[in-house]
Amino acid sequence: MQLSLDFKAIISLPQADSHWFSSLHAVDANRAFLHFITAKRFDQQHWLVEVTRESGQVNTNIMEIPVELRTVPPTEEDDDPVDAFAIFILNGKVGILQGDSRIHLFDSLDAKPRTMTVVKPFPQVKSTTFGWKASFIPISCGKASGNLIPVVFQRPTEPVDYACFYSLLEINEAAGSASWVAATAKSRTPMHVRYERSNARHRDTFHLGPILHDLAWDGKRLAAWVIGERESIKRWGMSYSALLRCNMDGSKAELICDVAGECYGKLLQVDNLLILTPISRAAPRKGKQSLLNLGSLVEEPIELPRGLSTARVLDLADQTFWGVAGAKWLNINSAVPVKEGEPFTVLAMRASNI
Repeated sequence: MQLSLDFKAIISLPQADSHWFSSLHAVDANRAFLHFITAKRFDQQHWLVEVTRESGQVNTNIMEIPVELRTVPPTEEDDDPVDAFAIFILNGKVGILQGDSRIHLFDSLDAKPRTMTVVKPFPQVKSTTFGWKASFIPISCGKASGNLIPVVFQRPTEPVDYACFYSLLEINEAAGSASWVAATAKSRTPMHVRYERSNARHRDTFHLGPILHDLAWDGKRLAAWVIGERESIKRWGMSYSALLRCNMDGSKAELICDVAGECYGKLLQVDNLLILTPISRAAPRKGKQSLLNLGSLVEEPIELPRGLSTARVLDLADQTFWGVAGAKWLNINSAVPVKEGEPFTVLAMRASNI
């Protein structure tokens, strides 16, 4: 699939010791939000950037995410508040899920957000390694259906790579309320997908189900792109890369497709499409991204516009592929360093056929 450049936006990053790109969230063909991180010595700042195109004019708006919107109280082990938040899109608005107990919805980054308290947040759990209690940490939010947003969680004090828990967050904007609608019956904590493959685990893995890289809820079933069951992807690689579908409670998990090679997967707003991003330049994809049709299971390589071969496609909305360039890619699952002094470019691209 050959992409052509529709428009681009140059982001001026705040001066800092280091810059890290984190995630991109497309709203439509003319609007997207990005999250990136800057660091000065031991302090981190988090930023939301809105990119819009209106009447042919491309604009950017940047907002620092305040500490009080992105942290949770310290655990018994920590002295300072802990960053624990995830970005989501709901009905054209960008939101911040703060821990498991509050959400902040923005009509505009220039205006104050509307804050809602989540009814009955999850109870704290004891660390399996150290023994102290802490809250589950949201890692990412997936594709919403109506007012339901799937959320991937990390168990407190477990490796961040091993994020295998999830729940569904229901937001009622009219009533100004939010609640978790999927939790374990006994302990009322986030759940895991009940799926296991023989010879898939590393011997040191504390197995709780497959690692969840991305989720989408279609109103009836949960789609989950899973990347194996090993605690450290960076160290051990993926034991498999696959798409599962299961019930809301994680039961009756069904294998939809299994891909050769180790790939991250992004479930798109367009039904039955998924972006595959290999973690290495090895065969069969040699480091190039591809678009997988989940209906036909046909995989088509993504050909980037000339001069943008190092860019990465990250989302699709209204037939517009959104991506970024100017970052040194480590892997699509973690924050990516941006070289100091070099422009960070947001790309909106079109394809002749989707």
